[in-house]
Amino acid sequence: MGEQSPAGGAAAFEALYAARPDLTAVVAFHDLVAIGALRAARRLGVQVPDDCAPVGYDGLSVVELVGPPLTTLHLDKRRLGELAIHQVDQLTRGSQCLRPLREHGHRQSLVSLVGGTLFASGARSTINPHEARGQL
Repeated sequence: MGEQSPAGGAAAFEALYAARPDLTAVVAFHDLVAIGALRAARRLGVQVPDDCAPVGYDGLSVVELVGPPLTTLHLDKRRLGELAIHQVDQLTRGSQCLRPLREHGHRQSLVSLVGGTLFASGARSTINPHEARGQL
């Protein structure tokens, strides 16, 4: 388990589901792992996303090819790097504490939700990856 592949995701999901058959969502550290979890869930008869919703991380376009659509989180790494450079620059100029990024005029989200089903406070909303890309 822990392998960054669909097979690793399937093995991890099977072990987790055996221990916790009441789980409602699984967040994987990589989209390929989440795809493996999705496949294992279907193989075990788990209704996705009604019973359990696997969520991936990386925002890979391959998630649009699986069914049901896989929810994935995309981190804007370029923007994150720009913000990190800005913060280091502030430190080298003698800033005593780092102010929240919104005080620097940075209002853009670093994380985007792509496709699948979003769970928040017990409510579900489905997002079609072909129609919209929502900002978290």
